[in-house]
This record gives sequence, structure tokens and C-alpha cells, in this order.
Amino acid sequence: MGRPRLTEPKYRLIRNQRGTYYVTWTEDGRTRRVSSGTKDRSEADRFLDQFKAGAEAQPDVATMGQILAAYSDSRRERASYGSIKATCGMLAREFGNLKPEHITQKAVARFAKQRLAAGKSHSTAYNDMLFLRASVNWAIKQKMVPPSAKLTFEMPVRRSPPRERWLTKDEVRRLVDGAIAPHIRLFIVIAAMTGHRREAILGLTWDGVDFERRRIDFGPGNERKRRGVVPIHDSLLRELKAARAVATTQWVVEFGGSRVHDVRRGLEAACVRAGVARITPHVFRHTAATWMVMAGTPTREVARMLGMSEVMVERTYGKHAPDYLDSAASALDFSSTQDVG
Repeated sequence: MGRPRLTEPKYRLIRNQRGTYYVTWTEDGRTRRVSSGTKDRSEADRFLDQFKAGAEAQPDVATMGQILAAYSDSRRERASYGSIKATCGMLAREFGNLKPEHITQKAVARFAKQRLAAGKSHSTAYNDMLFLRASVNWAIKQKMVPPSAKLTFEMPVRRSPPRERWLTKDEVRRLVDGAIAPHIRLFIVIAAMTGHRREAILGLTWDGVDFERRRIDFGPGNERKRRGVVPIHDSLLRELKAARAVATTQWVVEFGGSRVHDVRRGLEAACVRAGVARITPHVFRHTAATWMVMAGTPTREVARMLGMSEVMVERTYGKHAPDYLDSAASALDFSSTQDVG
């Protein structure tokens, strides 16, 4: 039995006597080759990736590696910079040598399959694809690449259904006790007691904390992620005053004299010590919303506290209200002898 026929040629790089790299492969029983036009191995590797992607190189268009590096650098001042940098690095390892025109449907499908095989969720793979698109859209606005570089692939995966995870007050107390690092402890306290997003908390500076009026101003945010001003109650006031007394920077959550960009590892360690199932920072936002609704707090107040719409609060957390649909359920009780109307 002969060897199975390859569905795609096996491409290799070889060097001629003058040091120029060529791409070689076998097709229809014949060896074929094409020059990369360079003696530099890294440039030859880039040419090979682009050649395999099925498009001719256009030297005037930035590579995805260049785009992702610039996009990451432009987000350096954001609280989420740590995760942005990590995601850009991961995407650059896969697509860095390619140009936007080489990001085909086949390429993203293969990448999504690899991510799922590595144990990542469908939502993670989906968000990776969104990130890839966002970086190119940003590059178009910066005129790094032409408008024709816009990525138009269809998503190869769908988002996972949202997980409804919220913490009990006992779990939060255990997490606070399990947070050895002061900056992780302070983050947990602020997150649980304000319900604000990780980016808003890590970006909070002391000039946004008014101890006299007992208010925290998280800033304006943006159209998609609104923030706002929230009150400081007694427990949070004590925590903030203690942190302010030893602060060395303008940032409320600081570590080693610098701003903190990511708390995931510290939070994971606290979860292990507290015996709490692993969570993400966003769970504190779900937790705060759930607690307020369960306590019977009016939807309008919950929305203003969290910087979200009343519709979103009702749709996502309304079921936790103590009287949720009670009157509707009572109307369906046919055991009553009294007719409707």
C-alpha cells in the first residue's frame, strides 16, 4: 500500500549556496520552489507563513505581529493592560507573521480548534477572535493598514451560555481572610462593596475618593461601560482609610509602588486558601447586584449603583427579588374559588 496522499503540500525552507532561502514542496511528483528573496531566516519564516496562507506578500502592509504590538502598547495605561498584553502575545504567536489579508476563514477555524483542544472555553475562543478584529480595526483608524484590511471572517465558534455565579457573604468573608497580599484584599473589599468592574477599581485614584462626603467617583466610563459615584459605608470607609495611610502612589490599589494591572493570580490564590471555587473578578459585580436585588433594593437604585440600565438589572437579576413574579403566580392558582374578572 502506498503512502496516503497529502491534502496539502509539505512546505520547507532551504538555503542555496548564496544563502538565499527558498520555499520548496512536492506537487504532482515534482519538486517545486519559490524564492523568498531574503537571506534572513526570520524574514524567510515570515514569507513561508504568508506563502502557505495563499497570498502574495505586500511589503507596504503591516504584519499582524506589528499591529498587535502597537495595539497592545496603545492600551498601556488601561487597568486591563496585563490581560491585553497577554492576549496580544498569544495571538502574535499564531498570526504574527501574517498580514490581515492572510487571516482566512480556514485560519481562524484552525486556531479556534486549537484553543478548544487546549481546554479553553468557547467564549474564550470567541473573544480571541473579537480581539483579533479589534486590533485590525484600530490599525485601520491609525492608518497602519488600508481599509481593505478589515477582517470579515465568520465566527468559527459561539459564545458559551453565561454562567450565573455569585458569592455568599460567607464566601466573600473567607476570600478577604484568604487574601494575604494587601492589594488583593483591598480589591476584593472594594469590588464586593461597590459592585464596580475590575478596570474601574484598578484605575481608581485617591482624588476620586472623597472621605468627607463619603463618596467614590469612578469616573465617567464610556457609553458601553458606565461608571459613576457611589457612597462609602462604614466598613468600606475603614478599609480605605487604612489603605490611604500607607499609600505611596496615586492609585488606590497599588503594589510595590506601582499601579496594579491584573489581580487574577492573587484572586486565584485567595480562592484556594478560602476553599472557594475559582472565580473571575467580574463575579463580584454579579454578587453585588444579586445581593441588592435579594434585599429588595429598588431596580433604579441597583442600576445607579452599578452604572447599568434598569432593563439590564431587571433582565439579569430580577429573578432574585424576594417577590419575583409572586402576583403572576398567584393569578394562576386555580384552586381558588374566586374567578378572575
